[in-house]
Amino acid sequence: MTTFATLGPQGSDGYQAVGQYRPGAKRLLYNRISDIITSFSSGNADFALIPVYNTREGEVKEYFRLMEKLDHGYWVDNIVLPINLSLGAQTPEITLDNVELIIGRSSVFRQCEEYIGQYMPQATLVSVSNLERAIIEFKRTAQASQVLIESEQIIKRSGLHLIDRELAPYNRTRFAVIGNDPHVQSGYDATSIITRPLPDRVGLLVDTLNEFTRRGINILDLRSENDIKTQKLQIYIEAEGHQDGTLLSEALQVIENRVIQEKNCIKILGSFPRVDMRVKKIKSFGFIGTGDMSIWFAKKLENEGYKT
Repeated sequence: MTTFATLGPQGSDGYQAVGQYRPGAKRLLYNRISDIITSFSSGNADFALIPVYNTREGEVKEYFRLMEKLDHGYWVDNIVLPINLSLGAQTPEITLDNVELIIGRSSVFRQCEEYIGQYMPQATLVSVSNLERAIIEFKRTAQASQVLIESEQIIKRSGLHLIDRELAPYNRTRFAVIGNDPHVQSGYDATSIITRPLPDRVGLLVDTLNEFTRRGINILDLRSENDIKTQKLQIYIEAEGHQDGTLLSEALQVIENRVIQEKNCIKILGSFPRVDMRVKKIKSFGFIGTGDMSIWFAKKLENEGYKT
């Protein structure tokens, strides 16, 4: 049986994502992303599944710092999961004006910032890492002025009353699937890379991006931050194409050898089927005629995931 390591508890977003991706797989549930990576690295799990981006809170920086240190493993696939957060309480009669304490994960508070600010601005937020333990304590104290924000599945499984649902609309999380074997080319791929801390040089980022531009490689995601220890710049790039593809492979070699000029300064996190966080309302295109212009547009649109 295939085993996945992900964030718990049972009914969590990670738990549901594994069920969507690989029904019937065994789940090893942890409270921290670092524990998931450790479990995968030690061979306890065949795959690790961790959140990397949320439409409301942005990127999960902890992931990229841990992946940089991962000795083996590849980012091989993605899962995009709608996140439905709900409000639970000990009693159904509670009013939001009387809420004094809100319990939840820190990521949940960031995703529900608007709702909390509008309906429960007076409440104190208590962030927890061990959700299961927190729910046990929450039920034991039985305070009518306390509420919990989590998935509806967890709230119902915990025996709490459902007070409100869909606290954060348009909320979706992208999960990365980390495996032991690299993903083979599918024809519609993306590759994720991260640099080591880079030397200070005027124009370094521009020169790096130019190598993608001159080869017609689209940048799907770009982030930069300073390394905690050295405070030197690190760049994260997600680009279209597979790491074994001619254009992308050539671009990465030139960036390493001629632009940055430091050996092993680029770490390829993995190649995977491209994922689009945007919902595409148009699925396919048709063309009248078979000339060079139609062929050019058809190839371009197919590379963007459309049918022609």
